[in-house]
Amino acid sequence: MNATSGWLAGKRALVAGSGAILVDVAAALRKGGATVVDSSRAATDDLEGVLSDAEVALGGNVDLLVHGGASIDVRASEATSLQQWRAGVSADLDGRFLQTAAFARRCISVGRPGSVLYLLPSRALAAGRVGRATSLGAVTNLIKTLAVEWARDGIRINGIASRACEDPASVGLVVRSSLGNLSAYLLSDYAAYITGMVTGINELATGEPT
Repeated sequence: MNATSGWLAGKRALVAGSGAILVDVAAALRKGGATVVDSSRAATDDLEGVLSDAEVALGGNVDLLVHGGASIDVRASEATSLQQWRAGVSADLDGRFLQTAAFARRCISVGRPGSVLYLLPSRALAAGRVGRATSLGAVTNLIKTLAVEWARDGIRINGIASRACEDPASVGLVVRSSLGNLSAYLLSDYAAYITGMVTGINELATGEPT
């Protein structure tokens, strides 16, 4: 039996943003019992429309939001133009915040709880990673701030930072499975006491995926 079976029974999830790992996370949420709509390939600025379409497809309110952010290229800092910076760092931060704010508005308007998960780049520091490092720092602070602001509304928000979120092909199936299981846990009611946290996973894990 799947280790997370039933954790998300009855939950409705929207997966947004970019990143190949979203496929793995969406699959883990489905294994946990959630109904999932994947809008990660939808190129639109109509964030309310994305939520409305998801609610129609899910047959009810969205309970869970997973956001993979925007793609941020690895390039030398001195060779990064304003346009490239905005296409990466600004788009990543703006996209996460605005979609999450739209999700929170809907939750608050009807007095229901919600849970948000951000998938984030690795904490690794190396040449060319200034955009990813800057975004990670900004989004980490965003998570902490929103966790405090929305705690009274029953809206939790957490993040997972891992190179698996950047490049799933660089890690094994066990690591990807661990990421999916942790995602399901953080979004589930079992983690009702956890908010404002950014965690990682064991990227050296071996064995059989669960």
